[in-house]
Amino acid sequence: MSGGDRIALKGAKPTAILAALVVHLGEVLSAERLVDLVWEEEPPATARALVASHVSGLRRALAGTEGVEAIRTRTPGYVAEFAPAAVDVRRFEKAIAAGRRAAVEGRAEEAVETLQAASRLWRGRDALEGLGQSFARVEALRLTELRLEAQEFRFSAELDLDRRTDLVSELVAHVAAHPLRERPRGQLMTALFRTGRMPDALRCYDEGRRLLRTELGADPGPELRALHQALLRADTTVLGAPAGRRVAPAGKRPEPAPAAAAPRPDEDTPATRRAERPHDGTGHPVPTQLPPDASDFVGRVEQTAWATALLENVRNPLRTAPPIGVISGRSGTGKTALAVHVGHRTAALFPDGQLFVDLRASDSEPVRTVDALARLLRALGVDPETPSRDEDLLGLYRTHIARRRVLLVLDNAVSEALLRPLVPPGGGSAVLITARRRLVALEGAAHLDLGVPSETEALDLLARVAGPTRPALDPDRAAEIVALCGRLPLAVRIAGARLAARPHWTPARLVSRLGDERRRLDELQAGDLEVRASLGMG
Repeated sequence: MSGGDRIALKGAKPTAILAALVVHLGEVLSAERLVDLVWEEEPPATARALVASHVSGLRRALAGTEGVEAIRTRTPGYVAEFAPAAVDVRRFEKAIAAGRRAAVEGRAEEAVETLQAASRLWRGRDALEGLGQSFARVEALRLTELRLEAQEFRFSAELDLDRRTDLVSELVAHVAAHPLRERPRGQLMTALFRTGRMPDALRCYDEGRRLLRTELGADPGPELRALHQALLRADTTVLGAPAGRRVAPAGKRPEPAPAAAAPRPDEDTPATRRAERPHDGTGHPVPTQLPPDASDFVGRVEQTAWATALLENVRNPLRTAPPIGVISGRSGTGKTALAVHVGHRTAALFPDGQLFVDLRASDSEPVRTVDALARLLRALGVDPETPSRDEDLLGLYRTHIARRRVLLVLDNAVSEALLRPLVPPGGGSAVLITARRRLVALEGAAHLDLGVPSETEALDLLARVAGPTRPALDPDRAAEIVALCGRLPLAVRIAGARLAARPHWTPARLVSRLGDERRRLDELQAGDLEVRASLGMG
């Protein structure tokens, strides 16, 4: 748009090229990359020439606007250099970050106003409407999730301001549109309680529990269960009082929120199902080998959704082969963290356990197939004698895993040949693989190319690791830190850890130290974490 008037672009392909450049704002996209993004699997022979022609057309269409010189030629392609204030997505992300920060810091009125302003930037129902390319669908999913999170942060801020009556109707519509999201359901339960509608609040919880069991085979999470228990006790220290905000008597502190309610012995939950089945039928404990999930895991919404949907294919009783997902990307992008995060989220789908094998024995030599099979057999409760042939060990592994429902996470894979023998037979198990390259020769695998997170996600990670107040004191320097780290999650995590370990350092000081390219790898190490080691595994 220019001066409030919409600029017409001639055709779907120029629109898609402009969208791809703006989605990757500030990043040089080669002509080949633009062809892949816009035409995907069936580009014409003249696709490269068409890219150049469409870019010229875009420049003519933008003539007379502030974006006239924003699409620049940079070897080996093009880069969009629009000012962030001229791009609605960047303004939207910045407003959301400011609103969330205000909400966390207790400035509820400011949070409500800022998040409302963010929502007003949306035009139409969905982002990137009319574009069917994969990159556009992924970006639309990411922005939709951000929009929902912004709405739910605003609901929380409005509850803090005790705006309950006006909020109920909006929350009812939000929960109806997104019935499986637990946070807004809890917010609606709270608002209903405060307006004196206890039966409706309890009914809201029961409807959510039935939906979660029907659609996902899961029960409400601990926060929603704890809120339900607070409703049953009419606990105003948790829910607020129907007649107004409860104030503790002088000299007396309000009671803390209750811990998550423990399931009843007869309640059917993933926890009780696991408790009833602590062994695999042979007396051996169910293997749970996944590393701990990162408590500060942030972003990766669409990638998490992709992997979760892939693993949920084990519900299909007609499957005769396991779903296999390969998460590929360069070192430090967070491939393992994503696989582990998804593994914990979907653990209830795999009652016979979760297996984890790092396939890189050292920096130079991968694990041998025979050693990986022996390790997996021991995890399944089988202590194999060294067989005379690898085929004997493979047969033993397949025999013991065939009828089990397990998640197998294979980390740092280097070749398809190593992976094939490890894939379980049957459709009840699933496999997640992380690798530097795509491993396209692995039969039946779906592929996710994991790039660096968005600037907003990287800033959020930096804030969580360093402490939310440190980068917020100097947002420009925090953005520089993230940029100098290349937005690589490992590098950002190390930078945040260094700030957390040195309270006397300002973000500007770390920027100065990272600015020296000769010392940057030396600076990006904290404790046993270092970027150099990760790159060296490469």
